[in-house]
Amino acid sequence: MSEIAKTTQLRKRSTVRDVAALAGVHHASVSVALNSAKSGTGLSAATRERILEAARLLDYRPNSAAKMVQSGKFNCIGLVMGTNTSRSAISPEALYGINMALTGHGYHLTIATLADEDLTDSETLPKILKERMLDGLIINYTTNAPAQLRELVSRHSIPSVWINSVAETDCVYPDDLGASRKVTERLIAVGHRRIEYWGYDFEGETAIHYSSRHRRQGYLDAMASAGLTAKTGDIHVERHATQYKAIVRDMLVSADRPSAVVTYWPSVANAIFTIANELGIRVPVDLEIATFSDIWQKNEGLPIITCQIPTFQYGQQAVEMLIERMKNPAHPLPSRAIDFDMDGPLVGPAHSFYR
Repeated sequence: MSEIAKTTQLRKRSTVRDVAALAGVHHASVSVALNSAKSGTGLSAATRERILEAARLLDYRPNSAAKMVQSGKFNCIGLVMGTNTSRSAISPEALYGINMALTGHGYHLTIATLADEDLTDSETLPKILKERMLDGLIINYTTNAPAQLRELVSRHSIPSVWINSVAETDCVYPDDLGASRKVTERLIAVGHRRIEYWGYDFEGETAIHYSSRHRRQGYLDAMASAGLTAKTGDIHVERHATQYKAIVRDMLVSADRPSAVVTYWPSVANAIFTIANELGIRVPVDLEIATFSDIWQKNEGLPIITCQIPTFQYGQQAVEMLIERMKNPAHPLPSRAIDFDMDGPLVGPAHSFYR
């Protein structure tokens, strides 16, 4: 190889044939040497080393794009989102989980934000796969997804997984139903009998996430199993301050006021906490409040039980499911409900059921 080094000058944009000429081999041997492990190539160690040194001297870099087009495999996954942010919201933790898992499998991520008319066009999704060189899709359309979108994905056998959305197949989502049932059961286990559920009033909005139904239902299931009377309500914290304060105040000063409340979202939990504090009702000693969030309430300094939404985990699991899905695009996979992290902050001395 020293003779080669003495007689060769580096050239830009070298080709396989340049490397072959310098090493004195057929160009097919170059591909074998550069794309195979040391053993089992059919090349002698000396020949392989001569080819590798020629490639280094010529600063040869394989054309990855051409290689991908030839193989039909691009090592790239597309995250498809709608333009309506309320229906395609995604947390940074979920994105982190997706990226971490993709990196582990040698893939990278491309984000495609599309209007509904594009998502339901029969040509758009197959076209996106080709033009953006994607191997599969993670679809982040969480609420009221167009029916045509699911039909198109199925018809074209596009390897796809939906996140934070519920269906029988090809979905990865937080187990809101199970989490709500579990936290209600734990409140019952420490002696609570008057437990209420307070949801978020969406005021007739059509884009209501499945979690709104599932968290309420989980509470109802737990109360029914324990033979307890369920009581539910809804407040719209952001728009009707006077109204929601009156509603919460009436609930907290009633003769049969609850000893615990399960709430849909931190804004509802915080509203109840604020009014309770004004009334001199101690949280969590006199009233325990539980909610669901992707951050711990203890970070805000509030003694509120928080069921942490597994956003990082469902991002990771979506990738794992998609990798399986890409092996057999025509066969759907059972959906996966991801458990919540129930190790929330400790509550009052009599009710520290997270110990």
